[in-house]
Amino acid sequence: MKVRTLALFVLISGLALAQTYPPAAAATIKNVNITLHDAARNKDLPLRVVYPEGKGALPVVIFSHDAGGSREGYSGLTEYWAQHGYICLQPTHADSFEQQRAAGRNATLFSALYDSSVSPDAWTNRIKDAVLVLDSFDEIQKQVPALKGRMDKNRIGVGGHAFGAFVAQALGGATIKFPGENESKSFRDARVKAVLLFSPQGADVKVGLINTSWNQFNLPMLSVSGSRDYGDWRVLNKERATPEWRKDSYKFSPPGDKYLLWIKDASHMSFTGMPATESGPLAKRSEALGINEKAIFEWTQLASLAFWDTYLKDEKNARKFLETDELAKMANGGLTLEHK
Repeated sequence: MKVRTLALFVLISGLALAQTYPPAAAATIKNVNITLHDAARNKDLPLRVVYPEGKGALPVVIFSHDAGGSREGYSGLTEYWAQHGYICLQPTHADSFEQQRAAGRNATLFSALYDSSVSPDAWTNRIKDAVLVLDSFDEIQKQVPALKGRMDKNRIGVGGHAFGAFVAQALGGATIKFPGENESKSFRDARVKAVLLFSPQGADVKVGLINTSWNQFNLPMLSVSGSRDYGDWRVLNKERATPEWRKDSYKFSPPGDKYLLWIKDASHMSFTGMPATESGPLAKRSEALGINEKAIFEWTQLASLAFWDTYLKDEKNARKFLETDELAKMANGGLTLEHK
């Protein structure tokens, strides 16, 4: 068990909260890197597979990284979920620094962000990457024999951070407005049963979303953001760059199994786990501001696990945890968790 997970359990126990939740973590997890091939696009897709050792069918979570990221990121989330009984699949999309530099491009954060955010081709290619993963369960089990018979095709969730959240929103039912087209398009995939969004895009035509994009979004959704999670004003209309913009997916979607976790002082990078687990500039900046990134990330882990457990495992204690004030009490005013 990793230190961050142990610390989380100690914190929960110490506050005597949710004594029946979360359940005990699985003992051992494995990480395997494989490659899928999309013949239709003549494209290889790198994929990280994270899973707990053992037997029996488990729910599957596909997680899509932010612009510039890769399958190697977000281990604080995917390994935590895997420890609690999930098979996690993390593709590396073409906008990743890793992929761009391999192609000979001098990629920067802004180039990855700008090119991906405003490019309809990038939108559809990312969605197609996720669909390829959904289509490739048999191939994944062939390449990772330990997973044979363990990937439950009836319990699939899709999550993502920022541009990855765009992918999750699209597969979950948010319609996308392409430049020059009158009607928005749906990429809803019926295999997906629940959607988890970190730093999701709100309504802005530059990123393909408008106020009506969520009208038919009927899947369970957890949207996670915070008071320092600004949008990039260089890409968006300036009024869209505020953290409030990230509430749109929750605000405009119909009631029923929708949740909004809003964390005080959480920034865009808080949900990667980097400021909480590393000692670089992000951590030092938060420390200078008096922000407890470790606590923010632990709350994020707990809420996200409770969401998956509610909708992919039908665990009653998890639903109770989501729909009561237990997490808010733990955070002592540091967050709100709404549902409708």
